[in-house]
Amino acid sequence: MATHSHRITIDASKEDVFQAITTRDGLQGWYTSSVEGDAGHDDEIKLDFQSKEGPFHWRVNIIKPGATVQWECLEGPGLSAGGIAVFDLAEQGDGRTSVDLDHTGADESDEKTKVCNTMWGLLCSTSKSMWRRSALSRPFTKDSPDCWIEKETL
Repeated sequence: MATHSHRITIDASKEDVFQAITTRDGLQGWYTSSVEGDAGHDDEIKLDFQSKEGPFHWRVNIIKPGATVQWECLEGPGLSAGGIAVFDLAEQGDGRTSVDLDHTGADESDEKTKVCNTMWGLLCSTSKSMWRRSALSRPFTKDSPDCWIEKETL
C-alpha cells in the first residue's frame, strides 16, 4: 500500500483552514462545488468532480479539534475505498498555516493511484491561493483552467 504525502503553507489562520476542511461551504470553496452531506465529526460527505467514475464518499473524523482531521474513503473510483487522508494543521506564527496531508492505503496495483496522488497535489497547490480569509470561492472542477489532467481520468 502506498502513502502519498503533501505539505503546503497557506496564508490563512489555522481556524480558517480547519473550517475549509470541515464544513460544506469550506469544501465547496477549494475541493469541488459538488458536496453532499456535512463534514463535521463522524459525518459522511460525497465529493464529486462530475466525472464518469462517480463521487468520493468519505467519513470524517476530527482527531484533534482545530488541528487534525481524518477522512476515511468509503467508496470511490478504482480501489480508493479504505484509503485514509489525514490533514494535520500547524500555525506558523506569522498568520500562516502549514498543512500536512498524508493519504495512506492506496493500492499500488490500481491504475488510479498515480492519478489520485496527482489530484491531491493539484488540489493542494491550487487551494493554496483559495484558502485565504477572503477568497474561499473557486473550487476545483474538471473544467478548471488549471486542470491539465485528461478529463477522462478524473
